[in-house]
Amino acid sequence: MLHLAYYIVMFACHLGLIGMNMWALFQARRLQQDRINPHDFASKLNALVVPEHMFQLATTIMLWAKGHYLLAIPACFVTWTHVRQHMRGDAWLSPTDAFTRTKPIQAGRGIKQLLYVWSMVAVLYLLAEDGVKDLVGWMHGYREKVPYRFSPDFQHL
Repeated sequence: MLHLAYYIVMFACHLGLIGMNMWALFQARRLQQDRINPHDFASKLNALVVPEHMFQLATTIMLWAKGHYLLAIPACFVTWTHVRQHMRGDAWLSPTDAFTRTKPIQAGRGIKQLLYVWSMVAVLYLLAEDGVKDLVGWMHGYREKVPYRFSPDFQHL
């Protein structure tokens, strides 16, 4: 049951991060039209960066720990590329854009969207793999995982 709770919280957080980034994009458009203060925009944007990277890292570690290397290796690449963009100061909607406006406001948009698509697919995959089995087992009142209870060699009888 702990697995299921973890994946549901993780999925909800990813949905929240997507919502926050949609908000940031909307605010960036207002910033380009000189309708909001750049310092206020950058301070709010900085609050989104830490949870975003924490959940990126948590998803990557979970994939690697569970042995899903075909999902984990691209995850490492996407995460590193995104962090490198932040280090260069040209990540999508980075605070440097808010202060200087010398770089395009949507620089790195493609890698960011790839990151969110990958994150959602990975979390859904993990939820389907472990979470659904735990949920079915919990609904039937079993403590063990479902594949053990309903094994092909009839151990459940």
